[in-house]
Amino acid sequence: MSAILNQIKESVKKGVEVNIQGIVQYGKYPVSVKDITNSVTSGWELTYRIEKSQFNGKAFNKHERFSELKMTSFSNLYTMIQQVYSQFKQGVNVEKRNDGSNFAVYQPNDSLWFTVRDKKNSVAITVTITDDNSPFHMLSVTFVITASNQNGQPYMIGYDSQYDHNTDTYTELLNASMLPNKHAYVPVTRKDNIGTIKAAGVVNNEGLVEIDYDQTEVVYLQKVLNERRLLAGIYEKAILEIVLDKSNEYFTANSQAQQPMNGFNQSSMPHMQNAFHAPQTNQGLNSNPFNPALNLDNTPVF
Repeated sequence: MSAILNQIKESVKKGVEVNIQGIVQYGKYPVSVKDITNSVTSGWELTYRIEKSQFNGKAFNKHERFSELKMTSFSNLYTMIQQVYSQFKQGVNVEKRNDGSNFAVYQPNDSLWFTVRDKKNSVAITVTITDDNSPFHMLSVTFVITASNQNGQPYMIGYDSQYDHNTDTYTELLNASMLPNKHAYVPVTRKDNIGTIKAAGVVNNEGLVEIDYDQTEVVYLQKVLNERRLLAGIYEKAILEIVLDKSNEYFTANSQAQQPMNGFNQSSMPHMQNAFHAPQTNQGLNSNPFNPALNLDNTPVF
C-alpha cells in the first residue's frame, strides 16, 4: 500500500478515541470518534451509525460518512465566524461571480479556511479544517447567517436550537461533511453509438418517470468535485475503517447478547486558553448574540 496512505491512516489512528454506545437506536449502533490531539478540532466528535449485517455479523455503514458532528469550545469558532461575516459585508476580498452573487475566501491562519457566498436574504459561511494535525482534516461545516424577523439584526440559523451554552458545544447534523452524500445514478451502456439503460417506471403528470427500483439498475456514488474533497474522503475512509474494526471487535465480544456497556466518554477536554469573547446566554428565538462588527485581522488560532 502507498506509504502516504499508511501515514494518513496511522496519523488518524493515533489522533482519535473511538467509543461504542451499546444501546441500539433504530437498529444502529452510535459510534463516537473524538479528536484527542492538540489540533484546532481538539475535543470535537463525529458520530457514525453502524449496522450489524444479518448475514455475516460484520459491521457496516451504508452511507459511508458520519451523521453528527459535535464542536466543543464553539465560542472560539463562533467569534471567528462573526469576524469573517464582518469582513465580507465590508467588501474585503469580495469578488462578483457570473451569476451575480458575491464570493470571498479568508484564511486567518493555517488551521482554518473560510469561503463565503451570499444567497437571497442570507450569507453562507463554510469553514474547512486545514490543520495538518487534525484527524478531521478537510472537514467542512456550513453556517448560514440571515436577518432576524424580530429586529433585523444578523443571526446564525440553528444557533438557538443546536448550541449548548452550558458545555459550549454546537451539534450539527446536516451541514457538515468530509465525504459527500451518495446520489443515485442509472448507468448508461453504449453500443454502436446507442445508449441504453436498464430501467422501468411510469410517466407522471409532470412528464417525469417514477422509477420502479426493483426493475431499475441504480448505483450510488459520491461525487468529488475538487482535490480538497478528495483529501477529505481519504481521511474519512481512514476514520471509517477504524470505526468498523472497533465495531467488529465489539460485536465479537458481545456475541452472546450480553447487555452492552455504554462506552461514551462524557468527560470534557481540558479548558484551553480562550482569547475570544464567548457568546452570551441565549434568551429566546433569533436572539443569539451575533456581532457583525468584529475584526478578523491578527486573529490567533484557538
